[in-house]
Amino acid sequence: SSLVTALAVAKREGHSKPTIDLLTKAISELKITVDSLDPMDGDLLALIGNLRHRLEPGLEKAGLSVKWEVKLVPMLPWLDSANALQLLRMVQEAASNALVHSNASQLVFRCMPALREGREGISIEIEDNGKGFDLSATVKGGKGLETMQARATALQGAFDCQSVPGEGTKLTLWLPLQRG
Repeated sequence: SSLVTALAVAKREGHSKPTIDLLTKAISELKITVDSLDPMDGDLLALIGNLRHRLEPGLEKAGLSVKWEVKLVPMLPWLDSANALQLLRMVQEAASNALVHSNASQLVFRCMPALREGREGISIEIEDNGKGFDLSATVKGGKGLETMQARATALQGAFDCQSVPGEGTKLTLWLPLQRG
């Protein structure tokens, strides 16, 4: 409630756009964190539904057309609050990167059953139609892809980034049904 009050005061007093944007982002991140604390009993679809509710309005307001292609997927018995927060942070980072760096007009979120090396799992893809980038070039000061890779490893999943200059970027997170 303190952040919401601070935002209302900042708007009423005519504070700068960066200040208002920072407070708005902080509130959004807090809501996503709180969503991860809800008991979900491995229900990835419920988690994605909550994330859609939180992210989509802001992305569309920023000029991105958002499309969701979510298939029925099995429960993930290991998906507890801590793991859900890792997953939400990855998707949030991907959406933020697309918004800030890609100059995209469309963002597509996909979730579907997927095999990887003979193991059953779930694939989550975030794809934009932006400017893409050269994966072999080092991104100055950027740690986003490294952080997403580390989060995927912590989830015992796999992370892949495909990007071609002028053709957009596709991030894929594969999660196992059963962890070992």
